[in-house]
Amino acid sequence: MTGSFAPIYSVAAGMVSGLAAGGEANTAAILCQYNCFTQTAFLVPQTREPLIAGCVPYDDNLRGIPRLLRMVTSALQDLQFQLPSNINIRSCPWVITLPEQSRTDWTEFKDNQFLDALKQLQGDAGNLILVREGRASTGRALEIISKILYEQFPYVILLSADSLVNDDAIHYFGRQNDEYRGRLLSDSDPDGFIPGEVAAAVCFTRADLCQLSPSGIAVTGVGEGREPAFLFSGEVLRGAGLTEAIRSAATNASCSLDDTDVRIVGLTGESYFFREAALVLPRLITRVRPEYQLWHIADKVGECGSANGTAILAFLHWAALKNQLPGKIGLCHISNDDEQRIAFIFENCTSSIVS
Repeated sequence: MTGSFAPIYSVAAGMVSGLAAGGEANTAAILCQYNCFTQTAFLVPQTREPLIAGCVPYDDNLRGIPRLLRMVTSALQDLQFQLPSNINIRSCPWVITLPEQSRTDWTEFKDNQFLDALKQLQGDAGNLILVREGRASTGRALEIISKILYEQFPYVILLSADSLVNDDAIHYFGRQNDEYRGRLLSDSDPDGFIPGEVAAAVCFTRADLCQLSPSGIAVTGVGEGREPAFLFSGEVLRGAGLTEAIRSAATNASCSLDDTDVRIVGLTGESYFFREAALVLPRLITRVRPEYQLWHIADKVGECGSANGTAILAFLHWAALKNQLPGKIGLCHISNDDEQRIAFIFENCTSSIVS
């Protein structure tokens, strides 16, 4: 990632999850500490226990790419409803985050089918930019959006949809061998995560246009790091990659972690990622404070893969508009299963406008 980042501003956000259809409704449910977890007809591999998951309440016969496409359509409709009539999302570039290539449940066939459907949805003026880095896609996507906004287009859409509640994903994340334990939460594996499915879309603009419509948050800095002791690597975890990502984001945002009031993270529920998140704070925070809130949404909607970061951004947008964000400046950081780590600094635009 580059050493500079021009701030970008959220002007609308749509989201669909097992909690609700709509960004505002999802944010309200998350803030009220609701979750959408239910027992499903799927079975956890190896143990054959019924799987607990966060499912969007569609017909069980709607599966695969048609299911994701319906979620995307609903999120985009929610997004368009919030925008002024002169902004047509189909004329904006769409930056799409996608699963990493190491996720074998996301096959080349699914990838092609999904992208073909998105091209039809966007129409003749289609302009799709793809980021295939899983949960960490958010960092690269935000940098791309910033570059596009200040060089060419007035509005850009960040769009994500992912589901870990299907046969292929359950087999992939539930598999076990001598080097790899199953990762789905069950009675026999309390260190697993609850799979979910989410579609989210956020519309961003640049500084000179953010006054034209209410902005929720401004993303002011983005950073990336590489963690040598990634999940199942066998190395001793010291949090070096995440520390690097956060320092880089803070530098690009011209602030320090002491300036932040809240931290929202892409934790999945597995202890590895909580340990990593805990390791970075003593290195980066020097100011004593009575509390430093830690938020994460996977404990409400489930682990949603490459849609994780966009869902967080949609939540932050609506939380800011509803005056539910503590303080002015916050930190978000997200870790991949592999070595990639990303972080970004955001500011609450309802408390002040970022210069």
